[in-house]
Amino acid sequence: MFRTLKGELEMRPMSHRRDERVFAHVFICQLAYLIMEIIERRARENRLAMTAPAMVRAFSNVTLNEVTMGPEEGAHVWRVTELDEEQRTIMLALEMRTRDLKSLERVELTG
Repeated sequence: MFRTLKGELEMRPMSHRRDERVFAHVFICQLAYLIMEIIERRARENRLAMTAPAMVRAFSNVTLNEVTMGPEEGAHVWRVTELDEEQRTIMLALEMRTRDLKSLERVELTG
């Protein structure tokens, strides 16, 4: 666990002076570790031989783009970049639906 925290999660010594901040920092690190373990376990169960960091890197080029159309009071459109084959394979192995990403997409009309 500590090798993962220091390596893959890049946890480094932090200078917190208050107990609640130390607790929050350690809690977030442990939560990140738990999420990595869950992702890797689900991938293994679905016969995907990738580590969590490799899966995260595979999604490094996915973005949520905002486009504003019209003058100051136009429409705002959000779109997620199209997933490639590797990304779709990972989503399938993690039992995530691509429509989960599509739920981020929306159009807002202002004015």
